[in-house]
Amino acid sequence: MIKDSRELARLLEDYTIPESDYFEIAARLRSLKHRKAEGFLGATLDKLIGWKGGIKRPSPNSLKVKLPGFDMGKPPADLYAAMDREEVSFAEVLLNYIDKSDYVKDSDVYKKAGLSKGAFSKIRNGHLPKRENVLRLALVLRLSVVETEILLHAAGYAFQPNNKFDRFICFFLEEHEHGRDYDYDLLNLWCYDITGVVLVGEK
Repeated sequence: MIKDSRELARLLEDYTIPESDYFEIAARLRSLKHRKAEGFLGATLDKLIGWKGGIKRPSPNSLKVKLPGFDMGKPPADLYAAMDREEVSFAEVLLNYIDKSDYVKDSDVYKKAGLSKGAFSKIRNGHLPKRENVLRLALVLRLSVVETEILLHAAGYAFQPNNKFDRFICFFLEEHEHGRDYDYDLLNLWCYDITGVVLVGEK
């Protein structure tokens, strides 16, 4: 961490600036000079950007890249594997759960969750639905809590423990896991009465 202006000035003097980066760096230094840098730091900035005569091109000898004592090292080998790994899309996860369910057609699922044909088509094409609609789909599919977490994660979401709607959904997901079944229309009434939100998604 740079502690004071003298240390910053020393660092600036230790490094010569490559030609390709000079004008970008000089512009940043010029902005810093506008902040009324004084004393030793101000003198160093004057030297680097030629403040009195405006930004000037450095001499060829000063364009050599020299980074004394600086070693970036090598990143961990598994970093590249992690960066190259392709995540499974939300649509793939959802369609896999639909295929494993007792529903014969996709339309039976998205209609019961209150989604339109157009909204479901967008999901198929890579659109991420709102978090509440992901939870509605999970409830319709009677997923387990773990499966719902996977579905949420695929869309970039997570359960929100302080959210009443989340707690309602999670409660009945667990009920389904224990073999207790409920009429969906009844769940819809209970959900609105308790959370103020209906189990019918946005079209």
